[in-house]
Amino acid sequence: MPKERRIVDIHVHLFNGIHGQKGDGETSSAGFGRVKTKTGMIQFMPPFSKETAFPVELILEWMDCAGVSQAVLVQNPLIGTVNQEIAEAIERYPHRFIGSIQVDPMDPGAVETIKKYAVNPKHNILKFEISDGWGWSGIHSGLKLDGDYLKPIWELASEMKLPVILDAGRPNNAGYQLDAIDRITTEYSDVLWILEHLGGMNQENLHLKDKWQRMIEFGKKTNVYLGMAAIGAGLREDYPCYQALGLLNESVKKVGADKILWGSDIPGTLKNYTYQQMIEMVSVHATFLSEKEKDLILGENALRILKGLTS
Repeated sequence: MPKERRIVDIHVHLFNGIHGQKGDGETSSAGFGRVKTKTGMIQFMPPFSKETAFPVELILEWMDCAGVSQAVLVQNPLIGTVNQEIAEAIERYPHRFIGSIQVDPMDPGAVETIKKYAVNPKHNILKFEISDGWGWSGIHSGLKLDGDYLKPIWELASEMKLPVILDAGRPNNAGYQLDAIDRITTEYSDVLWILEHLGGMNQENLHLKDKWQRMIEFGKKTNVYLGMAAIGAGLREDYPCYQALGLLNESVKKVGADKILWGSDIPGTLKNYTYQQMIEMVSVHATFLSEKEKDLILGENALRILKGLTS
């Protein structure tokens, strides 16, 4: 009988409501999966939640239904900063979750906030959404990842051995700072970096594939890994997402299956696919992968490099 595959989702959003910000102002829950912004409404998730919330109990139900053993709880500015909610979820379910810390990179108190939470080895990953659409580049115009004002955060990550999940957004946006990402991942070579969304390719930026390829090639560095959450949704593909599978195949050829981590980006991606479909995109439809390579991407890589997970 084949061994049971361990599945770890490195990209799950926990929130009891929306209390965030975009470049154009504050965001808030509008009910039934919608988020209210200054300029209108975003259908952020399916309308299964009257409050536009994704609490820990609901996350566990989805995980159990899909056979996902553990997950990394992440954040972004549009949803809001939910460090305390994540801390409480980890305390209640330490064998199911580890979590990220989010800070405004321009906040003078950012380092102290990180220290407060990072003492917990299950809550010691930094998450930076730096896209200009839903992230810090849209909130702080001209933000530079290699700017002097961010050095205290990267130095703390080096000192405390804190992994960093970096979401640069799409190849045409202000967060896609290839030279800066190259510099900080080289200078802070003792920091584990996870570059999310497999380079962030979408339909509008297929002509910028050279930039995408450079982002993917950062995964050749020993301290850099690639997350692959929501790659089909970014391309607006129907399941099983053959174009996204082509990008995954190309990425595996460039950096190896041992450098790629699966994630779902639920609940937002549940507008596009079921949770099981997102798993089966790799386990069933990535026919170019061996069974061992599927095991690596779906869970073994995360279990190996993210120390707070339960082996």
